[in-house]
Amino acid sequence: MPLHPLLLALLALDAAAAVLVVAAAVPAVKALLDWRPGAADRAQLALERRLEAASLQGRLAFAAWGTGLLVWAVAVASVLPALVPGAMCGTGVMEAMGGAGGRALLLRLGALLALGAWHLVDRLDRARPDGAAAQAAAKGLLLATPVVLLAAWDSVGAVLRLDTHTAVDCCAVVYDATKAQGGALGQVDAAGWLWSAGSLGAAVLVLAGWVAVRARPGPAAAALGVLAPLWVLPAGGALIQVLAAYRYEVLAHRCPWCLFLAEHGRVGYPLFGALALVALEGGAAGIIRGLARGRPGLAEAAHGRLRRAGLAVVGAVLLFGWLALAPALRWYQRTGVWLH
Repeated sequence: MPLHPLLLALLALDAAAAVLVVAAAVPAVKALLDWRPGAADRAQLALERRLEAASLQGRLAFAAWGTGLLVWAVAVASVLPALVPGAMCGTGVMEAMGGAGGRALLLRLGALLALGAWHLVDRLDRARPDGAAAQAAAKGLLLATPVVLLAAWDSVGAVLRLDTHTAVDCCAVVYDATKAQGGALGQVDAAGWLWSAGSLGAAVLVLAGWVAVRARPGPAAAALGVLAPLWVLPAGGALIQVLAAYRYEVLAHRCPWCLFLAEHGRVGYPLFGALALVALEGGAAGIIRGLARGRPGLAEAAHGRLRRAGLAVVGAVLLFGWLALAPALRWYQRTGVWLH
């Protein structure tokens, strides 16, 4: 079948990111082998120029990949359901891709995290003229490269497997999963655990983020680096298992893709965007702490970046909490009962 223009744009962005990251990886290998900080001979200066070019290529790859992830979300959630028979939201589109869609999405998110970690190290390295973290940035880029290439390749497979001729079950899949797990009552214990872990974790993250804003890299940064990525899982689970029903006003409708629909205010974009920001900035705080140790020259830049990471985590957690909880509070105010 002819590919939708949005899918062609996605594949073009993926190809650009893959080419750029491979081009940047070549001087990164050279930096690991031949980097000599403080040297001023011709070979070292040439390597520094190549690393500057690699930094620019990597940043362009990060921008292309992030844009591609947004294009993927818009295509699956808002555009492709009209092309897949029986699809009402992104769940139907993922069904039409078979198992390839979910795997491709997870790999895309993993590649974004890997590139984001490299981008942080590279930015801190560029804050100093002596290249104190040049080799750390080179290692990060080399670690991210295979993840990006694998994710790009897997996305091609998912796009090519998209079946626009066979009808899909779409959200019936969600109800079938609920029925197989014992219905709504069978989910009470798991939902309660997710709700408790998400609420407690949010409070701890806001506190740790605020301390990180006011402190130098230390225990607060370590706490953010560990807790933020872990909190994303129960928070996302609580959103899907408990809180989404209040926005849909339908019991036991656990479909994350319906949150991206216009009738629900496309609130999925800021909700899941906030979760992604928590994971990225929380992980950044942990990386900052590791880089600052043993590199006194990076202390000032690391402190400034840690403050931004703390503010970003606090803001993203509060935004997520408001958007996720507001429909539940309105429901309770209107009816006097909670959905179970």
